[in-house]
Amino acid sequence: MNRPVIYTDFDGVLNAFPDSKIQRRGGVGHTGWLKPDDPRASLYSSDHAFPLTGNLVVEVPPGRYRLRWSRELADGFHKLAVAA
Repeated sequence: MNRPVIYTDFDGVLNAFPDSKIQRRGGVGHTGWLKPDDPRASLYSSDHAFPLTGNLVVEVPPGRYRLRWSRELADGFHKLAVAA
């Protein structure tokens, strides 16, 4: 039986690095405070991006890094990976 193989790029796909001001004000889907012509309004709308519901600081030899990811997107990848 063939199984799917998934290759991901964690820098910006699963581990998103959003605009820090948008993140502080609620993240994806919380952009009503932006001016109508601000390009971030579309970029961080719920229609174009997954909300970042995962948040963790990890320690690795070079230092500490904050990871932010969409649990919905990660769960979807996991279901695809374990599907028979």
